[in-house]
Amino acid sequence: MRTQGYFIPHCDFEYCDLGAFTYICPRCRRSMDDYEIWWKEDEIWKGQPFNFTCPSCQTDLMVSHDCEEYGYFVEEFGNINTPLID
Repeated sequence: MRTQGYFIPHCDFEYCDLGAFTYICPRCRRSMDDYEIWWKEDEIWKGQPFNFTCPSCQTDLMVSHDCEEYGYFVEEFGNINTPLID
């Protein structure tokens, strides 16, 4: 399964570089904020997936950008293009 993730800026100040990547883990279903992924947005947008581990359930995950669905998606590492969980 996969869930959609969002890059959320820290504030509305145009020169602030801080923020978080917010997602729901497709395995444990917990809402998470990841601050490391925030710094990878440009690379992910350009098509390079980023692998990471859910801090709650320790599942290996991957975030990628889908141009056709115009969004960022989180899925278990190795389970590419699985159905979206609402």
